[in-house]
Amino acid sequence: MMHYRILLFVLTCLASLCGCDRGLYVSLKQAGDNKEELRRTLSHYHREFKESKSESDRDKLLATKFLIKNMPGHYAMVGKYKEYYDACKRVFREKNLSASDRADSLNRLSDRFASEIDYKPLIEVIKSEYLVKDIDMAYKQWKEGDWAKHLDFDCFCEYLLPFTCSQVQPIFDWRTEMRSFAYGSIGNLYECYDYEYDPSAAITRVNSLLKEMIQKQRKVIQPHEIPIFDDSLFVMYPNSASCNENAELVTLIMRSKGLPVTIDYTPQWPDRRSGHSWNSFWSIHGNSEIFNPFTSNPGYPFFKHQRIAKVFRRTFSANKEYLKKIKSQKHIVQTTGSEFFKDVSEEYMATSDIKIKLFKRVRSRVAFIAVFDNDNWHPIWYGKTRGKNAFFTKMGRDVAYIVLAFEDAKLIPFSYPFILNRLGQVSYVIPNDTSTINLHLNRKYPMHQHVYLVSTLRNGVFEASNDKKKWVPLDFLPKWPLTSGIRYLNTDEKYRYWRFCSTNTRVSDMAEVFFYGINDTTPRFEYSVVENNNGFEKLFDNDPLTYYSAKGEDYYGCVDFGVPIQLSKIEYILRGDGNAIMPGDYYEVAWWKMNHWEHIQTIKANDVFLDIEMAPKDALFYIKNISSGSENRIFVWDNDKKDVIWH
Repeated sequence: MMHYRILLFVLTCLASLCGCDRGLYVSLKQAGDNKEELRRTLSHYHREFKESKSESDRDKLLATKFLIKNMPGHYAMVGKYKEYYDACKRVFREKNLSASDRADSLNRLSDRFASEIDYKPLIEVIKSEYLVKDIDMAYKQWKEGDWAKHLDFDCFCEYLLPFTCSQVQPIFDWRTEMRSFAYGSIGNLYECYDYEYDPSAAITRVNSLLKEMIQKQRKVIQPHEIPIFDDSLFVMYPNSASCNENAELVTLIMRSKGLPVTIDYTPQWPDRRSGHSWNSFWSIHGNSEIFNPFTSNPGYPFFKHQRIAKVFRRTFSANKEYLKKIKSQKHIVQTTGSEFFKDVSEEYMATSDIKIKLFKRVRSRVAFIAVFDNDNWHPIWYGKTRGKNAFFTKMGRDVAYIVLAFEDAKLIPFSYPFILNRLGQVSYVIPNDTSTINLHLNRKYPMHQHVYLVSTLRNGVFEASNDKKKWVPLDFLPKWPLTSGIRYLNTDEKYRYWRFCSTNTRVSDMAEVFFYGINDTTPRFEYSVVENNNGFEKLFDNDPLTYYSAKGEDYYGCVDFGVPIQLSKIEYILRGDGNAIMPGDYYEVAWWKMNHWEHIQTIKANDVFLDIEMAPKDALFYIKNISSGSENRIFVWDNDKKDVIWH
């Protein structure tokens, strides 16, 4: 019986080589002139298995077929990328270059090599010699290494076997070249019973070393024009890697050590700009775990408070259902970045399969679900339609969505916006045109934890004087709120000098201060700033992203009105993210009317708040600062609490 099974398997392999395996046949056909390289690889492993009839050679043959079947659609960087990397390294070795001169040199190199680097279909350029070597190395990592013994064959094919993790990665011997990079002490983890064979322990140590090597990213990321797949160059490059680049390079670094790592991503956050990519790995517990490359290690509560609409895992194999859908539709939106993905949303959050009412039937039978990306509705997933309903699977909760579909080759709204709440219930946001409300806004964007957790936003005091010797404390700031505030001054006294300073107990950070005289409707600016080069002038620079850090008795500056004046109130904006309402800026407020934004008004802020009157009740609103900034959000108004609910 065993002999019969082996013979049957050999005959099956022979049949596939002859073109009976549809997947292999299609791939080989797309290889063009490179077809023989792939056939040579198949023949090599078929011959090995035929001679040994071993499980290992059988697996290698199956792995080869898996790779070749799924190569179409993948691309590789070709050309003089190595020469480009070497030239960049020479620039970094020139110690006498200033930062600006180095940046200019790197930009010139990028321009010079751009025409000498190209991206071609992987299946047209891969060579048999490389493929055989890489498959053998990956298999050895799986079976003889310390960190992947717990993988089954399918997990091996996705987490360790692929020789590329990017649509732009060059073909090079990264398993050898990167193995020693950031290796650290993982070779000695076997001495600890708790860490032996656990990829989490090894990943933590490698990622910790990487965190020490790479420069901290700036808030504004400038991606490389030519992607960098050279580990030693990557960590030298100043502040310019995107999260996707970080995840790709770390995937290669980890896999070079036999660690089963891949990339997870969300194409678009549902409550802020852009999306994000990070890393995941297959754990010894039979589930995936995550870490943030160059930042947080496995076990850290990553995304603990984050709202997420959809999460995908990058795969080497194509999503067959998605490919089938693309073939059957005239118009399709690439919501996932490519066809090489798996929906893993349920691993991250509670999800719901939902049925959404549409305005009318969708001709294409495919609809898209979208979230708001600060400026527009951004499609993130597709669903099927039936009649005047659309159906979507595994959608993240506590998120605002809308359904879009094609009509006359244009993607347009086909539903009201709706909120999928934390219990999985759908509520449509339909404005009440017959009833109005008044809105009171002190921000244009929700406050996230990176602002909330800054401890130096607490307390502080406003003081006044006529001689700069005796200062009178007029008002102490409360501990809350943390965004902005108004302090009414209950005094008839007039003072020439005014200042903000800290209490005796802590540092106080303040971004902007505005003075209002009796009956003033706009801030007063008829004063001079007297300071001792301590940053006090930043309180009056009309930039909420700069701030003055008040620290103790000798760190004060003040403003001089020239003559004693009486103020009615002081308004302020604490150190933050620049999203508090800024006096002097212009804001646009709109509400969603069935399938478009209906303009309410453009208003100039005279205070650290905006009052919008006669807004339609129960509507979805949008606020945008048209003077500065890029973080704008949608919200609904809770008429009972008289407050904003951001989405």
